[in-house]
Amino acid sequence: MSSQKDVRYYWNENADSWFHLSEKGEDIWRDFVNTPAFLDMLPDISDKIGLDIGCGDGHNSRIIAQRCQSLIAIDIANKFLKLNKKISNPPNITYFNADGTQAPFADEYFDFVVSTMSFMDTKDINEIFTEIYRMLSPSGFFQFSITHPCFNEFKGRWVVNKNKIEGLLVKDYFKVVEGDIHEWRHPKTSLDVPPFRVPRFLKPLSTWINALIKAGFMIEEIREPHASDELVKKFPELDTTRIVAHSLIIKVKKNNEFQKSLREVTEELPGNLWWKDRNLKYLGCNNQVIKVLGFNSRREFIGKTDYDLWEESIAKKLEEADNYVLRTGETIKLEEKIVEANGRVVTMLTNKSPLHDANDNIIGVMGTSTDITELKSTQEKLKKAEGQLDGMLLLSASIAHELRTPLASIRAGVKGLKDLLPRLLDAYNKAKEHGLEVQPISKRVMDFAQDTLERVDDSAKQSHLVIDMILTSISTDEKSLRRNDFCSIKKSVNDALSEYSFQPGKASLVKIKPIDDFNFYGSETLVKHIIFNLLRNALYFIDKAGKGEVTLWTSREANFNRLHFKDTGSGIPENNLKKIFDRFFTEGTHRGTGIGLSFCKMVMESIGGKIECYSRFNEYTEFILSFPLPNNKND
Repeated sequence: MSSQKDVRYYWNENADSWFHLSEKGEDIWRDFVNTPAFLDMLPDISDKIGLDIGCGDGHNSRIIAQRCQSLIAIDIANKFLKLNKKISNPPNITYFNADGTQAPFADEYFDFVVSTMSFMDTKDINEIFTEIYRMLSPSGFFQFSITHPCFNEFKGRWVVNKNKIEGLLVKDYFKVVEGDIHEWRHPKTSLDVPPFRVPRFLKPLSTWINALIKAGFMIEEIREPHASDELVKKFPELDTTRIVAHSLIIKVKKNNEFQKSLREVTEELPGNLWWKDRNLKYLGCNNQVIKVLGFNSRREFIGKTDYDLWEESIAKKLEEADNYVLRTGETIKLEEKIVEANGRVVTMLTNKSPLHDANDNIIGVMGTSTDITELKSTQEKLKKAEGQLDGMLLLSASIAHELRTPLASIRAGVKGLKDLLPRLLDAYNKAKEHGLEVQPISKRVMDFAQDTLERVDDSAKQSHLVIDMILTSISTDEKSLRRNDFCSIKKSVNDALSEYSFQPGKASLVKIKPIDDFNFYGSETLVKHIIFNLLRNALYFIDKAGKGEVTLWTSREANFNRLHFKDTGSGIPENNLKKIFDRFFTEGTHRGTGIGLSFCKMVMESIGGKIECYSRFNEYTEFILSFPLPNNKND
């Protein structure tokens, strides 16, 4: 019984003779029957990236490379590759010494995979078909040729009558051959030339077809090439191809509509979406990233690092953020500056999250980002305007244009995915119930997909609420904020904490002492916005200080009920304490507009209450919200 090492040995031994005879044109069966049929069966691949497994002397690889965007050709025998590099090759072909059962290429990297007359020399076709499925893109195809399993000369002998071949007598068709050495020559090769010696792994046709199905493929087309009358007149040796088929050509595609549909939706999502491995090499992205970078295809992006895309100072900052996510497993938000392909410097608001495998190990980083360059420019103009009306209106228009539109697109995209996901899962379950071969999808992956959609929708919805708060603060005065709803402070606090989009692990930092509920006249929505503001600021400064937690509780006095909000983070310097409620004051804050606390003050005063702040630098910050008693209702 032979192994893959034996296959490598024998083909290295055959390489010189094979290359020489091929260059002489003695492989007429390949050149005039099998290869023309194989090429005729290929679809348009002019814009595709391909892989050729078992390229041998590279004859077919060079022809296919001239038809596609680029081709990687691999062979187990390194001697073939050395010989190939000595002759003229198309500039878009790259040779690798590799075994197709353990190919060193990324998942879903290739648009197509081909192989001509090599897999009958491969020990484990289940292993190689699974590997090809892994490397092939969801919309790609796989095409290969082999010696015909039904009419193999190794298992039979030609029937000759009066010096004329009349047929092929096949025996032991169902016998599996595990690496027996087969000696043979090209039809026109002289008997003086030593034969090729090759281990063959032969099996019935059903084994080949079932292996493809098991790997997850669907058959698209099968051909059995044979010589024409004109070819037989020119090369009588090819007459046997008209008696029985010497070879079989099969073209398949992935049977994975669920994966394909999700990928297509992901590619069209608004904003930038990308993901990297633990070495911070890019594994994939959506179409917007390709557009921003000025690339022609996703293949130009995959495998690169930030140092390949940006100048060193920018790449270093991006790398530091990615390494933080890999080290801590936390999701982070930050601003990043990059230079687009057109030379434009842009500011991106970026979320970076860890990628996990089936065992919950961190295997990479996923990021989403939105261009906020115009918004940042608007903020700078507003700082100069210092509250003037034109600055207010500019901010309002910018927020409406720069944030609401992409948020609406994200929510629409999420809704489409949420509508699509149950149908895809139902089709997947029905396929399993009817015994169809499908790639398994774990419950964890299904739950993760559903949970991710909910979290994205919640985050977008939360962003809408923040926008409402900012727009309300700049377009209204204290009088227009007044609401006379009869509200519960306990419900306002609980709703705010349940709706707030905490980063992973941050919710546990919030502690609630037993709250004595009280009622007030006003707006629960606006009070929730106050709590959102205070939470966002507190968690930022806790993270900045590397310590602390948030505590909420209530108290009572003669004319007011109070909600206390205290964090033990970095505290506020004394010289800033008197300014924090001033509109546009942002010193030491995290990318804010300086509107948040002034809005909180406006809301509290609109209902006849007040907000106060007490702080000790590096120790704590406490906000006290005082609500008038219901019997002191503000008219």
